[in-house]
Amino acid sequence: MRIDIENMDAGYGDERILQGIDLHLEGPGLTCIIGPNGVGKSTLVKCINRLLDPISGKVSINGRDIKEMTRREIAETVAYVPVQSEDIFAMPVFDTVLIGRANKSKWKTSPEDVVKVKKALEVMGISDLSNRHFNELSAGQHQMVAIARGLVQESEILVLDEPTANLDIRHQVFVTSLMHEIAVSKGVMVVMISHNLNIAAMFADRVVLMSKPGVVKEVGTAAEVVTAENISEVYDIDCEIVDHQGRPVILLDRNLS
Repeated sequence: MRIDIENMDAGYGDERILQGIDLHLEGPGLTCIIGPNGVGKSTLVKCINRLLDPISGKVSINGRDIKEMTRREIAETVAYVPVQSEDIFAMPVFDTVLIGRANKSKWKTSPEDVVKVKKALEVMGISDLSNRHFNELSAGQHQMVAIARGLVQESEILVLDEPTANLDIRHQVFVTSLMHEIAVSKGVMVVMISHNLNIAAMFADRVVLMSKPGVVKEVGTAAEVVTAENISEVYDIDCEIVDHQGRPVILLDRNLS
């Protein structure tokens, strides 16, 4: 599996958010995209599954230009979990997750679909929510259900826009760890946006650091990317990097310049 982005500009209307993006991701593993607000992280992942067409440049999935792929082909290859679900209707959680099987079942539910949904709910630790209505849940529970819906698609690429938003610290670790485990055990490429740099550095196989004005500053391992120099330059905050269990940990300076 491979994602290739070549000299891509993207934005909304007359506003250009991304500029000259070149990014190449290959093989299974967990890739965390980090960077301050407003640098285009969400815009980037929307271009990967063609929720947004680039202004210029090219996005390819497994060697195919996504502009030449049908919406169904993209959906079968790339599962997408947005930062916030737009679902507001009174649908049980089980049925909400079942929607993720649409490309597999062609809208006819099979016994396999039921098993897959039950397994996804179990993996996410939310089996007890199965019969609850989605619109009755908390923001954090919404996020866990949305991730479960992404998992049941069983696509070779899973893209998540801030999947740990609205989650407490324990569940942030749980979700990020789970994404890494799934990437390794299932042999899939997981690409997720994260604002918790220490948790991202703890589990990511690759880190993509974005900075203003909408560019990719660096791509590499957590140790290569999460450095005091990079964090200071990109986030405009002083810090110290220490090693913990072979991974970089950021200690922030409490005084902002």
